[in-house]
Amino acid sequence: MQNITLPIAAYRADILTAVRENPVVIVTAETGAGKSTQVPQYLLEEGYELVVTQPRRLAARTVAERVASKLGDEIGGLVGYRTAVDRKDSADTRVLFCTDGLALVQELVGNKIETQVLVIDEVHEWNENIEVLVAWVKAQIREGSKIKVVLMSATLEDERLSRYFDNAPVIKVPGRVFPVEERRAGESILDDIRKLVQEGRNVLAFMPGKAEIEDLCIALGQLGLHAEVLPLHGQLSKEEQARCFQRYGRPKVVVSTNVAQTSVTIEDIDAVVDSGLERRIELVDGVEGLYLLPISWADSDQRKGRAGRTKPGIYLDHCPAIPERRADFSVAEILRRRLDQTVLRLAIAGFRMEELEFFHQPMPEEIQQARQSLVNLGCMTSNGQVTQIGKLVNRLPVSVQFARMLVEARRLGVVEEILTIVAIMEVGGITMPPPSRNRPDRPDWRQAFPGRQQSDPLAQLALWEMAKKMSRAEMSEKGISPKDYPRAQEIRSRLAKTFRSEREASEPEGDRREAILKAIYSGMVDNLYHSNYRGYQQGDEERELSKSSLVDPITKWVVGVPFDLEIKTRRGGRVLHLLEMVSQVKIEWMMEIAPHLIKKVGGLNPYYDPDIGCVVSTTQTYFNRQLVKGEIQETPNHPEASQIVASWSRARESLHWNNWQGPEIPIPDYTDPEAVVPLVREVYGHSLTGAPLFAYGTLEPRVGGGFFVLWVRSSLEAQRKAHESGLYLSREIEREQSRKANERKYRQLKVQVEEISNSTLISVWSDGVRETLSYLNEQSVDPRTDWEIEQWVSRSEQLLVQIEQEEEQALELQQAIDRGEGELNFSISSDSGEMTWVIDSDGIEIPGKDTLDTVTWRVISPGQLVLRASMEGSQWTYWIHRMPTDGVTEQQRATVRRVEDQLREPFAFGLQSEGEELDDQQFQYALELLKVRFS
Repeated sequence: MQNITLPIAAYRADILTAVRENPVVIVTAETGAGKSTQVPQYLLEEGYELVVTQPRRLAARTVAERVASKLGDEIGGLVGYRTAVDRKDSADTRVLFCTDGLALVQELVGNKIETQVLVIDEVHEWNENIEVLVAWVKAQIREGSKIKVVLMSATLEDERLSRYFDNAPVIKVPGRVFPVEERRAGESILDDIRKLVQEGRNVLAFMPGKAEIEDLCIALGQLGLHAEVLPLHGQLSKEEQARCFQRYGRPKVVVSTNVAQTSVTIEDIDAVVDSGLERRIELVDGVEGLYLLPISWADSDQRKGRAGRTKPGIYLDHCPAIPERRADFSVAEILRRRLDQTVLRLAIAGFRMEELEFFHQPMPEEIQQARQSLVNLGCMTSNGQVTQIGKLVNRLPVSVQFARMLVEARRLGVVEEILTIVAIMEVGGITMPPPSRNRPDRPDWRQAFPGRQQSDPLAQLALWEMAKKMSRAEMSEKGISPKDYPRAQEIRSRLAKTFRSEREASEPEGDRREAILKAIYSGMVDNLYHSNYRGYQQGDEERELSKSSLVDPITKWVVGVPFDLEIKTRRGGRVLHLLEMVSQVKIEWMMEIAPHLIKKVGGLNPYYDPDIGCVVSTTQTYFNRQLVKGEIQETPNHPEASQIVASWSRARESLHWNNWQGPEIPIPDYTDPEAVVPLVREVYGHSLTGAPLFAYGTLEPRVGGGFFVLWVRSSLEAQRKAHESGLYLSREIEREQSRKANERKYRQLKVQVEEISNSTLISVWSDGVRETLSYLNEQSVDPRTDWEIEQWVSRSEQLLVQIEQEEEQALELQQAIDRGEGELNFSISSDSGEMTWVIDSDGIEIPGKDTLDTVTWRVISPGQLVLRASMEGSQWTYWIHRMPTDGVTEQQRATVRRVEDQLREPFAFGLQSEGEELDDQQFQYALELLKVRFS
């Protein structure tokens, strides 16, 4: 049964002895030693039954198939596998490979602890499941269980792990089967692959993500290599993945994520080209983000080992990180991911996460944050008991938030729609990226929706229904991803099977759309954001809607999936703080879905209202610690009612209101900053933030001269300090001033925006200017609320600043030309040359230098067209070097025609074309003409 050519064969006896005598054995073996396939066979021969975990479905299936093949058996017999998606095992199965979820392992181990060995492979990956399994094993041993466990990995902190398990034995298997030569990386990954293919090698290229894999596969296809180019990642079908393991009559290039880094062996690979990067989920301030990071040295060694499995290989490392800054080992997943799902699974298994000892111990506050999130979602009580909702959520193979939506959908009778929406959200949407400045040729799926939408998930649901009737080609034409749509279908099918026993056929009471939105809200109670004029805010956290969102960016309240995305630009990396899959929110619906998150605080800022003869106060309503509502209520039984009434009475008497005469004296304009804030009889109320509001104009106070102003101010200050007065300076007046100022600005700016929109310059401004103009014109319909006017004014002012900046760029261009400075240099001679005209929006030709020996400039602004003429020998070619995005103005067209006529040459506007040959006399005429025109 064993393969004596593999290095691990020499350690067979040591491994079996260690397993017999110890509860935990650690086996470390370099890639290619044969640990994943041979150790299970050794233990099977010794009479053990085995449960062998792998971190990925693909690895569980392929390793099981290899072991079954080596034993000369069909998969599903002596050797089988079981994952969340499929299974092939039987009553005869004694070696069962599975994915590494705790619930599945507990079910498989069952009561056979004394006859079974649990083998946890690829421990070095330290995903959450492995972390939990290892902690569970330690807890079992402490409780006196006779469980036997073998921990295996190619690279591992073995000494530390040994101490964690009370000095468990470590068996180290050195060396790989064949040597791997490390070559210096070339100029690019593409170029290195090309050279290796020309050497006849089979190449495995590691890229950080699916997008990079697709880009590299396209680029390799364009090279016309005599090779089979194959992608490999977890989102491909089993058939697509299987193609990577086949042999071809020519070299093959497998472009993969780190799915091919461990366990999965592609037998004929003899060269690895490594980007040295991975896209990794990191938890920053409680929010998961996708970051592009260098891999650790341990992972690099794993990838290197893929090249020497069956023959001598080559390894090229393209990692851009400074070697000294690369970590020895990767950061464990439990330290960089949300913990809510882990806390819930452990609670259902009978463990409190705080009480388990993890190899990588999470921070207590992160565990508490996860527990609080589960309480907010209704999955757990405040004392740690799992609710019925939590038990249902745990059965579903999606995130806690998405599973909570499905449970709510069952109650509301919209399971079918939410099954689809959750599947779509799991894959990040079924649409392709919309057109951009760099990729204007992309199909735009947004054209299917006129204007703004109430909810991105509902828009995606509508696209799903459209896609049902489309072919893959039609999907691509409409901007629907022909790859993500089938993935979402697969997830939906799996969810439907899992959820079948929980589903109900009830119909929603009332509007179906409302029920769907409420189900979405139920999973996003922690993701409520309010507009703050710059984007959306929750506490100190600020976010912006993703570019693919169809929701109106000035919506007051939204829910969405917070996500941080690190992008690389020419100026370096930066992180975008985004909200994806956004939906508008009605606060009343949120409070209906999660009433346990409502908190009301009453009796705030009490005062006496003489109109109703009663003490009133502010009641503030909070939803999940966010202030969502404030209202004034009668509070006759307020604890301080008697003092408040007495204070008001004293204040009224002390000011001697009736002694002030002079009705002929006009009340000062409160917009005048030098005018006194008039005295009033009572406080009007309080804002949501608790700021007192002044009831302006209640008494029509009579105002005297400057002495009176000083007296009022000093009197109010004294009363406020003594806490004897219910009189306050008002923020309501400031708010009214701001509102009227915004109205004046709105009227002024509206005229300017209309003039700009009708200007001939609009076609030569940047995309950003035109997009802002379009938005302002759409939103300028009267009447408007104060808040919307403030938004409109802010955007208009930003527009004017942007236009001013573009005009400054145009001025910088002219100054650069006048100085003869720049980065581009063109010369003209009788043999060959190039002439350039810069034509601005008014049709004016801008010269280079008076001598015309050199035409130089540094900047070309969006408002300028560059007309170029180039000569090879005595033949000229004309073309447009740069055009405004939306076409060319009539003045520019006229200028082009004039240049064409004066040069006596045919010119195809906007297209490259060859003109008639110029003789020496015509060429000299052209030079003289330009000298006169540009002097």
